[in-house]
Amino acid sequence: MQIRVLFVSSEHGVVANIQRLLDPLSGEWTCYFVPTAADALAILGAQGVDVIVSDLNTEQTDGEPLLNTVMCSYPHIVRFAFTDTTGQSDVVRSGELAHQFLPQYATLPVIQNAIEHAYALREILAGETLKKVISRIRRLPGLPAVYMEISKELHSDDPSVSKIGQLIAKDAGLSAQVLKLVNSAYYGVRQKVTSPTHAASLLGLTALQSVVLVADIFTRFERLSALVPQFSLEAFQEHSLLVSRYATAIARAQRMELSRLNDISMGGLLHDTGKLVLAENFPQEYARALDAAAADGKAVWQAEKEEFGTTHAEVGAYLLGLWGIDGGIVEACAFHHQPQHGRGAGVSETSILHVSDAFAHTAALEELDATPGLFDREYIAAQGLDGYLAGWRTACPPLDGVPPVAQPVPAAVAAPPPPAPVAPAAPSAAPEKANEGGFWAGLWKK
Repeated sequence: MQIRVLFVSSEHGVVANIQRLLDPLSGEWTCYFVPTAADALAILGAQGVDVIVSDLNTEQTDGEPLLNTVMCSYPHIVRFAFTDTTGQSDVVRSGELAHQFLPQYATLPVIQNAIEHAYALREILAGETLKKVISRIRRLPGLPAVYMEISKELHSDDPSVSKIGQLIAKDAGLSAQVLKLVNSAYYGVRQKVTSPTHAASLLGLTALQSVVLVADIFTRFERLSALVPQFSLEAFQEHSLLVSRYATAIARAQRMELSRLNDISMGGLLHDTGKLVLAENFPQEYARALDAAAADGKAVWQAEKEEFGTTHAEVGAYLLGLWGIDGGIVEACAFHHQPQHGRGAGVSETSILHVSDAFAHTAALEELDATPGLFDREYIAAQGLDGYLAGWRTACPPLDGVPPVAQPVPAAVAAPPPPAPVAPAAPSAAPEKANEGGFWAGLWKK
C-alpha cells in the first residue's frame, strides 16, 4: 500500500523543491500539493491521507487552524508542520498541533526517514481494535515544543548546556517539574539541583532531554486524577521513575553502551504513557478497567484489554511512534507486558523493560508470579534469561535504602551465564560527546 501524503504550502519555492526531491518516490508515495487549508480539507473529505505536512506561517495556508481541525477530526493522520529557517517560533506556537516538525528545505533523506518511520510504526501497531480506539480519541498530543528545541540544540555543532538550561527555564511550570524529578530519590543526585542549567551539567544533555519530555507529559496531565479518582498521578510518576531506574541498572549490569543506556532509561520513563491518553479521553471506561483490575486481582493491562480491546502499551507506543521516538524504544514500550510479540531476542530493550516493570511491582523474585499477567516466565526461559534474574534483582532493590544511582553496580550482578547464555553487549569504545555523556558517562566509569 502506498503512503498518501498531503503537502499544504503556498510558498512556490518550497513546493517546487519538495516535488523535485520526491520524484524518485513516485512509485511508493502518492503526494498531493495544495496551497490552502480549504483545498486540504476537500482532499481529506474526498479520499483521505495518511500524513499531512503543512505550512504554519503564511496567511494563505492558514496552517494552524488546519492542523487543529485534523487533530480533532482526523486523529489517525500523522501531522507534520514545516518550520521556517530558524524554526523556533513555529515550534513554540504549534507544539500541540503537530506530531513532528520538518524544515521547509529539508533534504530527501530527512523527509523520507521522518515520514516513513512514523507511518511504518503506525502500521505495525495499528491493529483493528487499536485503530478503533485511536479514532475515538479526541486528541493525541504533539511532541513538546521545548523537546524539539533541545533536540535542535543537541544536533548543533557546539551544544550548549547554558542554552538548553535557558530553554527549559522559560517555562516556569516545566522548569519546576524538571527540578522536582531530578532532585527525587530515583535519580540519587548527591547535591541539590537548583536550576535547569545545573541539571544539564550533572545529567548531561541527552539524559536531560528525556527528563524534559516526561516532565512535560506529567505537567500536561496533572489534573487527570480529578477525571479518574482511581488513578493516582503521583503513583504513576513514581512507578515511571522507578522502572527507568531499574532498566538503567540492568543495562549497566549488562555493560550496554552509553547510547543504549539513554534509550532504555527513556523507555522506562515513557512505557506507561498510554495510560494517560486512555484515562484522559475515556475517563469512565478507564475507571471501570481500574476497578476490574483491583476487584479481580489481575494486571491493569488485562483489564484494559477487556474494556478497550487494546492496552495502554500499544496506545502509548502509537503516540511515541508519531513523535518520532527511536523505534527500539517504541517497540519496548509496545510489548513491555507481552514481550513475546517483540522482535528483540535475549537481552534486549524489550526484555529489560518487561523485567524492570515487574520488579517495580514486587519486592522479591518469589513475588513475580503472584499477579497474573505481570511477569512472563515462559518468555524469560525461552530467551535464556533465567540465570540473570537473581543478579538483576540485586541491582534493582526496593527503593527504601537504595544507594544512590551513581554508586557502582554490586559485584553480584555479574550473574553466571544460564545454560543457553545470551552474551551481554560489549562496552562502547567511543564515548559520547562531552556535553552529552554527563550523568551516564559518570556511571559508566565507576
